Amino acid sequence: MSDFQPIPDEDNIWLRKKRPQQARPSSDGTPWGTLICCILCAGNFILILATEGGNAEHVLEYALYPGAIEIWDGAYWGPLTSAFVHFDFLHFFFNLSWLWLFGRGMEKHFGTVAFLILVAVSAYLTSTCQLAFSDNAGIGFSGVNYALFGFLWMARRTTPGLEMVITAGVVKFLLAWLVIAPFISKLGIMPIGNAAHNSGIIIGILAGAAFVLHYKRTLTLAALVLLTIALLVPLFYMPWSIRWNWNEGFRAIKAGRYQDAIGYYHRVLEREPGDEGARHNLNIARGSLGLGEDEKWPPAKIDR
Repeated sequence: MSDFQPIPDEDNIWLRKKRPQQARPSSDGTPWGTLICCILCAGNFILILATEGGNAEHVLEYALYPGAIEIWDGAYWGPLTSAFVHFDFLHFFFNLSWLWLFGRGMEKHFGTVAFLILVAVSAYLTSTCQLAFSDNAGIGFSGVNYALFGFLWMARRTTPGLEMVITAGVVKFLLAWLVIAPFISKLGIMPIGNAAHNSGIIIGILAGAAFVLHYKRTLTLAALVLLTIALLVPLFYMPWSIRWNWNEGFRAIKAGRYQDAIGYYHRVLEREPGDEGARHNLNIARGSLGLGEDEKWPPAKIDR
C-alpha cells in the first residue's frame, strides 16, 4: 500500500482559501445597530421640525450640526452628529432607505459591532472631508451609506448572500450618482455633499479590502490609516480656506498675537481683496503693533 494518503477536503488549505466565507449572522437576527441609527435620524428630524424658528433652534444647531467656525473652536463632536441630521423629507427618506438596506446586510454577515464601528468612523471622516472642501461639515447619512456600500461591494466577492443586497442595479446607480451629482451641485439645482460621498466609498472599499478580502492587507491598512490622519487635519488646519484664515486671524487678535493676525488676513485679502471686514481687522492688528495703515489694503472708508 502507498504511504501517501489523499488530503481530506476540510484539510485542504488551498480550497479553504478559495471557498466563500460563511455568513456570520447576529445572535437573534435583529439589526439593532441599524435600528438605532434610524431612530437617531428620525428623532433628530422631528426635533428640527419642532424647533424651527424657535429659541431652541440655535441650541439644537450647536448640539447637532455646528458650523465650521464652531468646529474649529472646539465643537469636535459636530462631524459625527451632523451625519444624523436631515432637513428635507426626501433627503431623510432616501438616506434611511439605503441605511436600512446596507445596515441589515452588514449586520447579518459581519455583526453589529463591525457595523457601528464603520458607521462612526465613516460619519466622522466623511464630514471632515466635506469640511475640507466646502468650509462646512454638511449634514446627512449619505457619506456613511457610501462607506457601507463600498465595504459590502468588496465583501460581496467572498460572502454568500450579499449579492442580494449589492445587486448590479445598486452598483450602477450609486456609481452613476457619484458622477452626476457634482454637475447637479455646480448648476445650483441642489446642494450635495460630493466630498463626503467620494471619501465614504473610498473608506468602505479600503476597509472591505483590508478586513474581508485581506487583499494586500498591509498596504490597504496603511492607506486607511493615512487617509484617516489626512481627514482629521481639517479639524485644526485649513490654510487653503478663506474662512479658516479669517477665523484664525480673529482668534489671533483676541489672543494678542497681532503679527500672526496680519499673516492670516493677508492670505484672506490676497484672494478676496474686497473683504472690508478683513481689511478692518488687518489694520487693527497693524495699529496694535504701531505699524500704521496697510498701504495695499487700507481700512474701508465709512461715510458718516
